[in-house]
Amino acid sequence: MIVIGLTGVPSNLFDGIFNDVFLAFQLVENFDRRNAMGPYGRPEKFLPTGSAPYNIDALMSFIQAMWDSRGYRAGTVQFRNGFPYSVGRDIFLGSMMSIADLSDNTLYTDYVTNIVISDNRKERTKVIAQIGDGKGQEAPIARFQRLITGVQEAINTLTITPG
Repeated sequence: MIVIGLTGVPSNLFDGIFNDVFLAFQLVENFDRRNAMGPYGRPEKFLPTGSAPYNIDALMSFIQAMWDSRGYRAGTVQFRNGFPYSVGRDIFLGSMMSIADLSDNTLYTDYVTNIVISDNRKERTKVIAQIGDGKGQEAPIARFQRLITGVQEAINTLTITPG
């Protein structure tokens, strides 16, 4: 009857093959980023989601991957200590510092994450300050998903239901 198709195909016949072969990969495109990168940008990034495609877990994994692969700014500032800034008085680890980008007239402000001081006979007290840590923070939607999961686990614990 299955071959003829009178009763239809049972729902569990293609469970393994359907997910493992036909829906093994899912394509998600970020058109705005692709247009901004131009014709020489890398168009794809493969990432393991750890879940079946086309469900909420895979969608959240893709949103997190897009956040992790976004562009960010970080920079270094080099100056002599005391001219115009002094380490420990004007700047220190964790303080805010700004860089002006004169090419597009923007001001970038972030935390100072690293300070290197070198002093030798040729150059006196050269300071290199790293502004920005060079890696992005967690996506807001991933934090929200973790919050919802935590609330659900708390409710399951309070009501003593298996989760």
